[in-house]
Amino acid sequence: NAIRFAMSKLGEDYTPPTKIVPHEMPFSCQWILSALNKAIARTVSSLESYDFSDAATAVYSWWQFQLCDVF
Repeated sequence: NAIRFAMSKLGEDYTPPTKIVPHEMPFSCQWILSALNKAIARTVSSLESYDFSDAATAVYSWWQFQLCDVF
């Protein structure tokens, strides 16, 4: 549902930017990227220690509780 919602707002001809400059983005975009970076770090750390459950939880938690619920 999140992808369908985003695509309906972006349109059929949307192409992502080739360069992202975080300090020029709105605060909400900076926040979600920061939360994503934390989730990535937790996922990588969990995968390196073979804690696959925690890695999956980190990805799911970011997607469900931060991107979909808040952002």
